[in-house]
Amino acid sequence: MSDDNNIFKPASDEELEQRKKTAPKIMLQEWLDAFLKRKDIHENEDGSYDVDESIHLNKMMLKEIPVKFREVGGNFQVSYNSLATLKNAPTYVGGVFTCSDNKLTSLEGAPKEVGLHFWCGSNSKQFTEEDVKKVSDVKGVILNWL
Repeated sequence: MSDDNNIFKPASDEELEQRKKTAPKIMLQEWLDAFLKRKDIHENEDGSYDVDESIHLNKMMLKEIPVKFREVGGNFQVSYNSLATLKNAPTYVGGVFTCSDNKLTSLEGAPKEVGLHFWCGSNSKQFTEEDVKKVSDVKGVILNWL
């Protein structure tokens, strides 16, 4: 068997670097394609979206929220990414809002109202309950531990 046919051949450093660059773009494009096919989304006149159910964007290697949201009836999860800002986050989340494990130093752009709980721990800044209350009316629990 020649080395060219060996599927277990380790990738070169150059190949790994290229994969790191293309993987987030591929993941995001697949997510966007699936998102735009959903039956529970409604585009608003300003280009933002309302969503009846939940949005899950955890572990997508995102540097920003890819779509402008206005209202999300279920949960909105953007944890375990590289977000430095909450720009494009919904103004209303009916369920759980999670933005933990990012690079946030501010909660600017966070939902103005959250129905169940708001979780923002393990960011570049450790946010207090008071920080969250300044930007969001959380009907349930605020979670912010490391």
